[in-house]
Amino acid sequence: MAPQSAQVRTKLQVAYTDNPQRDSVDMHADIDFPNLAFETTNIDFGSVLLDTTRRVPVRVTNSSNVDVVYTWAWDKTSVQEDVNSIASMNLRQGGRPKPPPTQLFDVMPIRGVLRPGEAEAMTFSFFAYPGVKGSCTAICQVEGGPVYTVQLAGESNNIKYNVEPQVGQHSSQRYAIRMHMVGNCGGRRTSGIAYGSPGRLGVHAI
Repeated sequence: MAPQSAQVRTKLQVAYTDNPQRDSVDMHADIDFPNLAFETTNIDFGSVLLDTTRRVPVRVTNSSNVDVVYTWAWDKTSVQEDVNSIASMNLRQGGRPKPPPTQLFDVMPIRGVLRPGEAEAMTFSFFAYPGVKGSCTAICQVEGGPVYTVQLAGESNNIKYNVEPQVGQHSSQRYAIRMHMVGNCGGRRTSGIAYGSPGRLGVHAI
């Protein structure tokens, strides 16, 4: 169990030899461990465009009465890849090596000091390396305090869409309407295609 700050209250009973009198002394103590409070400990970057980086700021507060000295590290045993994803299969077929987690996920700053009550925005990021869908655990180590973990997940994807029919024939009329079906067949939501959610179709009048 992680050490937590607490207040202790008790009484010290005083007895005397050959004297029935009893006295008591009130005693109290404050036990302060360096503790942090995270805005969230689970970050899903979702589907990120290939070769771009998505960043998510997380507010972290020193909730204790002492300074917090922290350092970030990676739990390498927590790295997981969805081997059944199309992106992962393409990566294996292409013979490309799987990148280490430090090339996919990042956190800034990696170390620092927070005064009592002080808050800081720590930025977690995911780089969309081609053909990657995975997760990792970031570990925040506090000197003299608990260990905190943040779960990260993300995947890379490209913008793909199809247009049907791909060839449109227009007459010489002054005004003509032709219907074309535009479908988002990629894994990333786009704003340039009507009904931009993956797998959905939109209709455009041309």
